[in-house]
Amino acid sequence: MHSNDEFQYDPKTDTVRVSRRDLARLLLQFRTELENNASEDDQWRHMHDYDVSFERLADAVNSGSRPGTEPDERLRCKRTPAYKWPDLPPYQNGNGTGADPARITGGYGTHYVVMFRQTGRALCGLNFTREEHRKSTGTPDCAVCVREMDLMAAIPRPEETPAT
Repeated sequence: MHSNDEFQYDPKTDTVRVSRRDLARLLLQFRTELENNASEDDQWRHMHDYDVSFERLADAVNSGSRPGTEPDERLRCKRTPAYKWPDLPPYQNGNGTGADPARITGGYGTHYVVMFRQTGRALCGLNFTREEHRKSTGTPDCAVCVREMDLMAAIPRPEETPAT
């Protein structure tokens, strides 16, 4: 039997520790396999279910980057047929328009949000009612919402990708 220390498992926090390099290699291989085996009937859905976990892993890898370096976008969803992006603003236009900064009452902080009739949704997935919504300015404090806006700016839409 192996000790927990050997596998870098911390039972107090239920976390495991792996090297940034190993995690990045696994994420790159996952994205490669996904794109090589994609079909129109079985697309990977960005910011849905498992993808939220993969995006968090990519966040962890990118957080260890040297200051001043760009995040490694190869670890993220791309605008290729392998991926299905949400069909809502700001994703549908691909440039981040349609999501505005807002404070969500109840201690939920500031987010980039899209308002519908009576409810709203933050890019991180937080749902709220119109009564909980307060307009805000500046960059939100939700790192996931900021990452999603940055991702839309960094990853070209198919019609913007140069032909090879």
